[in-house]
Amino acid sequence: MRVVSLHSPAKVSGISTAGARLSRLPPPHEPWTPLLIGRALTDEIVRDTPLHDAPGLALCAWPADMSPVGQVLLVRERLRELGARVVIPNDLYHGFVAAALDHHRGVRVGAWLHAEHHDGDELFERCAPISDAWRCVSERGLARALRVGAGLDIPPAGEICPACVEVPPACAAPSVDGPLRLVYAGRLEKHVKRVMDLALLADELDARGVSFTLWVAGDGPARLDLARAMDTHIRAGRVSLLGPVAQHDMPALLTSADTLVLVSLSEGMPTTVMEAFACGRIACVTAGCGGAVPLIEHSGVGVVVPTGDMRAMAAHLARFAADR
Repeated sequence: MRVVSLHSPAKVSGISTAGARLSRLPPPHEPWTPLLIGRALTDEIVRDTPLHDAPGLALCAWPADMSPVGQVLLVRERLRELGARVVIPNDLYHGFVAAALDHHRGVRVGAWLHAEHHDGDELFERCAPISDAWRCVSERGLARALRVGAGLDIPPAGEICPACVEVPPACAAPSVDGPLRLVYAGRLEKHVKRVMDLALLADELDARGVSFTLWVAGDGPARLDLARAMDTHIRAGRVSLLGPVAQHDMPALLTSADTLVLVSLSEGMPTTVMEAFACGRIACVTAGCGGAVPLIEHSGVGVVVPTGDMRAMAAHLARFAADR
């Protein structure tokens, strides 16, 4: 049974990272075939995605002047060529519609819902009725989907299905002296990811006299603005903007740090938090960080602060630095 998952060409994407891992499933599991779709997929664009070395990666590119209907039909043709029997569109409408058009051929649609904000609500409301099954990555996402889907003719809810992560064979213990080593990993974006709050966090830590190093792994539209806001800290050697970090290099980065920080307004089940836990690291996150919030609250492995409250996050990190 060929399972094909659809992805957009983002440089930093937890969904694409999960797709790359699922393409490497060992027997007896059926590996997923990742299909990267979009306009003008150049070699450079493909090389910059987390899927660039995924086994079986397929492409579907269209010209700039192609209509949305033409794009959907092109995706449907590509799915046929791949022999897709189950399509996982993720957050791409093209996949839902293209697969639904071939429902009479036995193609089935599995909706894997990652978002916990209004964009995800609209996607669910429009696409759940044409899906054969759906799963959410977190309990909070499931509760939200059930509220949005009340009254809709949709399949019954399934179990929670977070993205998978790899567990390294061995991890070094966190540091007990020197600067507090922090890492942020994710898309550099202002609204949902709220990355400009990282500059406020650095200011708060510096004002408290905390010796720290913050590594920022990722890329996105806010990169230049974040660099300007962090200029003093970058020149002082406290902050480093690393750019995108390859999936296979993430365990080394996380184990080099003491704590992961995540400051999002909204998440599903953030892969980077699960990766940090797999590497034996705690996470300091905001209340908008989706499924990571109950995970931290129930386990006690980390801290949750109100979204946007970098003073509270800095206070917790200062205590953590002092208690090492």
